[in-house]
Amino acid sequence: QKLEQALNRQQQAETAYTKVKQELEESQTALTQQQENSARIQGQLTGAVDRLSLLEQLQQQFEGVDAGAQHVISLIQQSEEPVFGSVHGLLADLLNVDVELAPLIDTALGAQANILVVDDGRLLQHIRNGKLEINGRLSLMRLDRIPPRKYGEKVQLEGVQGVIGRADRLVRCKQMFLPLVKHFLGTTWVVESLDVALELGHFRGAGLRFVSTAGDLIEADGLLTIGAIQSTVGLVSRRSQIEAAKADIAKLKTDSGRLLEQIAGQKNNIHELTPLLKQSEAQTQSLTQEVARQQTLEQSASSSLQTIREEKSEWQHKSAEARARSEEL
Repeated sequence: QKLEQALNRQQQAETAYTKVKQELEESQTALTQQQENSARIQGQLTGAVDRLSLLEQLQQQFEGVDAGAQHVISLIQQSEEPVFGSVHGLLADLLNVDVELAPLIDTALGAQANILVVDDGRLLQHIRNGKLEINGRLSLMRLDRIPPRKYGEKVQLEGVQGVIGRADRLVRCKQMFLPLVKHFLGTTWVVESLDVALELGHFRGAGLRFVSTAGDLIEADGLLTIGAIQSTVGLVSRRSQIEAAKADIAKLKTDSGRLLEQIAGQKNNIHELTPLLKQSEAQTQSLTQEVARQQTLEQSASSSLQTIREEKSEWQHKSAEARARSEEL
C-alpha cells in the first residue's frame, strides 16, 4: 500500500513537473519571438524617424519652393503684421493625399503647387505699395477671386474602364479650399495608363486633362508629356510622406510599447516559473527515491516471506517424516 501511494505521488509530481517545464519553455520561446519583433520594430522606427527628419529638413529649407514664396513664408514666421494673416500657405501644403497618389497630383499641378493661397488682395496691395519687397518669383491665388466653374467639370467619367477618378476627388482639404482645389484639379482625370488617356482624348474638347499612373500627362490642348516621374520629391508628395511618416512613427511607438509590456510580462513569468521548476524537479527526484526505497523494502519483505515459507515447508516435510517413522515403530 505504501508503494502504491508513493507511485501515485510520484506520478502527480512528474505531471506537475512536465506542466511547469512546458509553460517555462513556451514563455522562453514567446520571449525570444517578442524580443526579435521588438528589435525589428525599433529598426523600422529608427528608419521612419530618420526619413521624417530628412523630409522636414527639406521642408524647412524650402526645397522646391519658388524664391518669392520662400521669402513671404519666412516673413510670416518672423512677423505679426496683420496682412500676413490673409496668407494660408502653399497650395501643396493645403492638400492631404495618399502617398501612392501624391506623385500624380504633383504631376497634375506642376508649378501650380508653388502657388501661395491668400484670402484677398491685401498682400498684393502691400507689395504694390512698396511695403513688401519680393525676392524672386511669386504666384498668388485669391480665394475671393476663384473663377466660375469650368465646363469640363460637368463631364463625368466615373465608372469608365481604366479611369481611377477625378483628381480633385482624390485629395482631402478643408471645406473652405474645396472651390480652389476644384478649380485646379476639377478637369483632370487620373487613369490607369497612357493608352486609356489616349482613348479618352475626344474629351479634351471639353477641357479635360489626363494623368496616368506612370506620370504621363495629356493637356487639354493635346500637349503630351511622357516619361518617368522626376526623382526629386514634389511638394504634394513630400507633405504626404511627412504625414505618412508621422502616422508610421505613432503606430510603431504604440506597437513597440505593447511589445515591451509583453516582454516584461514574459520575463516576470519566467522569473516565477524557474524556481517552481527547480522545486518540482527536486520533489520529483525525492519521490522517485522514495518509490525506489519502498520497492526495495517490498522486495526485502517478499524475500523474507519466501524464506519463511520455504522454512515452513521444510519443517512440515520433516514433521511428516518424523510422524511416519513414529507410526512405523
